[in-house]
Amino acid sequence: MMKKTLFIALAALTVAVQAQFQAGNLVVNVLGDGGSVSPDPQASALREFTPAGAPVGSDVVLVNLPGGRHVTNAYGETSEGNLSVSGDGKFLMVAGYDHPARGAGFDVLLTQRVVGRVSIANKSVTLSNTFVPSAGDGLRGLWSPDGDEYYVTGGDLGLLKGTFNTTPDQLLNPFPSSRYIREVRPGVIYFSGSNVGPSGGNGFGEYTGGLGYTPLFDTPNGASSRNWVVVGENTMYLATSTSGTGLVKLTRDPILDVWTVNYNLSGTGIGGIAVDGTTIYATSSAGTTLLRTTDTGSGFASWTTLATAGSNTRFRGLVLIPAGAAPETVAPDALTLQRGQIISGTIADLATDNNVALRLKKFFVANPTEAFVWGTLQGTTSILTPSSVTFRVKSRMVTGGQFRQELEQWNWNTSTYENLLNTNPFNTVYGTRESIASPATGKVNGSGRLQARIRTFPNGISANPLPEVDWDLVNWIVNP
Repeated sequence: MMKKTLFIALAALTVAVQAQFQAGNLVVNVLGDGGSVSPDPQASALREFTPAGAPVGSDVVLVNLPGGRHVTNAYGETSEGNLSVSGDGKFLMVAGYDHPARGAGFDVLLTQRVVGRVSIANKSVTLSNTFVPSAGDGLRGLWSPDGDEYYVTGGDLGLLKGTFNTTPDQLLNPFPSSRYIREVRPGVIYFSGSNVGPSGGNGFGEYTGGLGYTPLFDTPNGASSRNWVVVGENTMYLATSTSGTGLVKLTRDPILDVWTVNYNLSGTGIGGIAVDGTTIYATSSAGTTLLRTTDTGSGFASWTTLATAGSNTRFRGLVLIPAGAAPETVAPDALTLQRGQIISGTIADLATDNNVALRLKKFFVANPTEAFVWGTLQGTTSILTPSSVTFRVKSRMVTGGQFRQELEQWNWNTSTYENLLNTNPFNTVYGTRESIASPATGKVNGSGRLQARIRTFPNGISANPLPEVDWDLVNWIVNP
């Protein structure tokens, strides 16, 4: 039977923020606010950088949230403050203590722990229910497939599994001291730690379910592992805090399931790590610098320093915002009919593709250049500066005849409709049509509002005296 952690103290919290992380940029978990570095715990904040190391926008601060909620970590603990990207590419995952920075009464064993997710699309922060594990100290590794279910590790903690609104379960017994975790293949989770390897020291284990795990391999040179990234299924870049080992590349024999060291870059202990092709980014284990190197295929280039942590702050966890991250689907929340009338259904029927439609009836016109159904729709997105916006309509004519349909998107900057899509003919079979704005300049205003219109016309002659049209699915696909 799985062992429960002790209790739930505070319910999940969501804090909305407008903006988004940009694909291809880096995000670092920065510990400390520039003030005194004692006592623990210290504040966590997420800071975005370009690949060249230039800071972008404002930090996402994870302390003093509504309800007195926080994500804090021990300043001098190099295993804490990790970051990861959820398996669906929509969230940044972070873990720590729900305790004020430098607050009185902090205890590494008894203070409430918390898991947080930060939306890549809008930087909104959601914190889980709090909990106190039955063993271990601070939370270290964290992985989530979808931003709700999560696996978390910690010193002498083993492996916990939970969701944002439940108490996590203890999965492993006995509890290894584990640091970092992620799914490397469907149903296969790797985690690393100081007593996880086959020799009982620093190494990697494989978890596929139940209360046990399979030791995989010892960390090269017995080095103390920190973060790591598996590219595909057979290449691993491993960060170790041991300067004599530093960054290590390993490859896996997929038949034998054996990992082999290729080469390493010594001289600097590494903490966080992110990989973009052959470019590897890292934070130093001392937490003082953001670094970059290149995998040449036979070794690593020397480290280049991209950014330096400010006084009384430390760089810890590091992630790369994935390309094409977090497109947002937006259903209409407002409809104005300039022509026509609703026969059946509501605006809510436009949100799902289920053939339960909003049916509209013709406003009688004899002139084929005048629309007989004309609707303006609006919705709200959290992505204020999208790369593209697609207005998508699944529709059909209920009765026969020759008709055409126009889709257009509103440009708030120029106060005009653009991106005209003219479909002709438009008939009694459902079809999906898309008006695509790429780039999407002006398609979202400062409040996140989108606007588009649908107009249906007689094609050549007025065909049926009182035709009807069904709109089944209408929405916007907004890409960061």
